[in-house]
Amino acid sequence: MFGKALGNMSAGWSAMAAMFGAMSVLLILLTWRTTRGYELFPESTGFRFRDIYDVIRQNRTFRYTLGVWVFSIVALNFVVSTAIYFFTYVMGFGESMMGMAFGVLIAASLIYLPIIDYVARKKGKRIAFIVFATFWGVLSLVFVLTIAGPQDSTIFWIGLVTGGAVSACMVYMLGWAMIPDITEVDELMSGQRREGLYFGVMAFIQKIASAVTLQLIGLILAWVGYQPDIAQTSEAIWGIRILMYAAPVVFLIPAIIIAYYLPMTREKHQALCDILKLKKENKEYDITPIKDLF
Repeated sequence: MFGKALGNMSAGWSAMAAMFGAMSVLLILLTWRTTRGYELFPESTGFRFRDIYDVIRQNRTFRYTLGVWVFSIVALNFVVSTAIYFFTYVMGFGESMMGMAFGVLIAASLIYLPIIDYVARKKGKRIAFIVFATFWGVLSLVFVLTIAGPQDSTIFWIGLVTGGAVSACMVYMLGWAMIPDITEVDELMSGQRREGLYFGVMAFIQKIASAVTLQLIGLILAWVGYQPDIAQTSEAIWGIRILMYAAPVVFLIPAIIIAYYLPMTREKHQALCDILKLKKENKEYDITPIKDLF
């Protein structure tokens, strides 16, 4: 629509981006204005750029969580960014089938949300991450060897509603859910609630990781001989398959290892909450059970 109105597709895309950008800014400002004065923790806290360095250096739990987040978000970016190439050149999908595939992926992801939430509540976020990341990784290794083209469509759809759906919701759901635990460690250390600082650092690093991943995918596609809008060579097809399924596993492995050694557990988080409560009541408390969180 914008392209036709402006007589140029590039200008049309730019206009659409500007429109949605303006809408996003307005919504952010509206949220800020309507919630101002209703803060749950209204105390004023200062901010220095050095605080970003300090939270990484001083908060051991944050460093581990950051490692889990970075490696898992890179793994997910490989899947998301390669999907369009995989659907087009490996599976031979047209626009309608690609739309259906993305729709099925979103619908299947919604099914996994309560399952992931249940496991996280029963066993803790760390165990939930390890379980579902391992599930995703094992399936990816199976599918890279078994999905070679349109003739494997049945296996593809099974993979989409299992490993694909889990990857789409597990990373964001558990990754963002771990941050409140980090801020409570920081509250015990600093006496301040600094959720914004931690969420901001995580979001900023996510952007950097995503940008680096996209650049890496482009380099790998060029290296395997990918050429747009033509039939791909067998080497290019293999490269796309590896980017879609095998490459994420390379980054899931360190994410799982770091999650295994993540100091924050369900029991320690409960102990942390109890200590914070005692601290607010000006009662004595012992940090020995959670000293490895710092």
